[in-house]
Amino acid sequence: MDPVRLAWPLPLGEAPLIHNLGIGVHDPRESGRYRLTDLWCLHFYGWRGAITLGGVTLPIEPGSVGLIPPGLEHQYTYHGRSVHAYAHFRVAASAAEAIAIPAMQQLGERFAPLRAAMVEALGWFAQAPRRAEARLWEVLWQIASTAADERTPAALVERAQRMIEVELSERLSVASLARRLGCSHNHLTRLFRQELGMTVVAYIRRRRVERARRLLEYTIIPIRAVAAEVGIPNLQRFNKTVRLELGRAPRTLRRSHG
Repeated sequence: MDPVRLAWPLPLGEAPLIHNLGIGVHDPRESGRYRLTDLWCLHFYGWRGAITLGGVTLPIEPGSVGLIPPGLEHQYTYHGRSVHAYAHFRVAASAAEAIAIPAMQQLGERFAPLRAAMVEALGWFAQAPRRAEARLWEVLWQIASTAADERTPAALVERAQRMIEVELSERLSVASLARRLGCSHNHLTRLFRQELGMTVVAYIRRRRVERARRLLEYTIIPIRAVAAEVGIPNLQRFNKTVRLELGRAPRTLRRSHG
């Protein structure tokens, strides 16, 4: 098996059930051979060494994170005193939300904050295990997002969607989004058509109107304030856009849930 492509499908549809969290300390005199029958292992490494998984040897470098599936025997090679934060946990068997995560990956600048989150979960585990599991769940999702190829069409579109959601109340331009994503205006528009079946402009308009609909139906925020919050401060243009997208005027939407 190619060590570069060694990865495991980790189900993330539900929060993990933690069996143990801790800080492991090892030295070269130990055998370094382990096998956990029904537990996943997550390790944040701050040392150099190696790990052999199913006959494949991977280098360990400071700033890397490793994931080991249940039942797989693994052998460490320690080059000195080795300290790492770890989590042993179970996950729901459903593959509905399974995401391929590399057996070993370098986190770069994300290592320190994610390791800190793991240590934070460790501090909560004894008194508030559900809170610790929620924190570990978020750490696993962050690692999964790091593992994704950020240059694939789907990943670029997802990044653009997240930026749009955060900045929906502001003036958004396709050119600005594309520049920050490192691609051209035309390329981003092409990707949105390919992945979502609509242009970037149409997607932004749909998201503005959908957020407006929720605010009109479930809050008493004045219509003018709703228009500003979704990035269409011109009230005449807001009314026209809502009518075109939803077939009803903002006041009608407000009255229908009054």
